[in-house]
Amino acid sequence: MAMNRPTAIAVFALPFFAVALPDASAELAKATRIQIRIAKPLSSLTSMTGQPFQGSVAKDVVVGGKTVVAAGTPVQGKIIYVKRSGPQAGGVLRLQLTSVSNQAVSSSEYVQQGKKSPRGSEAVIETDALVTFVVGPPDGARQVPRRQK
Repeated sequence: MAMNRPTAIAVFALPFFAVALPDASAELAKATRIQIRIAKPLSSLTSMTGQPFQGSVAKDVVVGGKTVVAAGTPVQGKIIYVKRSGPQAGGVLRLQLTSVSNQAVSSSEYVQQGKKSPRGSEAVIETDALVTFVVGPPDGARQVPRRQK
């Protein structure tokens, strides 16, 4: 029997920018969304701030009718904040994408929050979960609001 895994998706907007990637001389347009698949599960119970994570681009990124980042392209990121769950609140994980195909980028934050319960609830991002970031040049990041539902 196959089990369905939860899919987490969040999208945020950033200021205007362009990023040159090694894929020909193509550029990502300003505020380009990249949907990635997380390679290994992440949890507010076991993860640490600063810990890297890996994944891959989930679907082709197309700008002006041209594929500028192919599905399957490797991506890296880091966990920028972890809060353990407790009796008053669920755990929290904040992620940021740092590179696409070994090219440094800045990105929006992705926030995963555990549900509040009497015993607390960890924040979990499962293997193969889909997470969407908005990317820009290495110095273009800014803090963004919590994830959208």
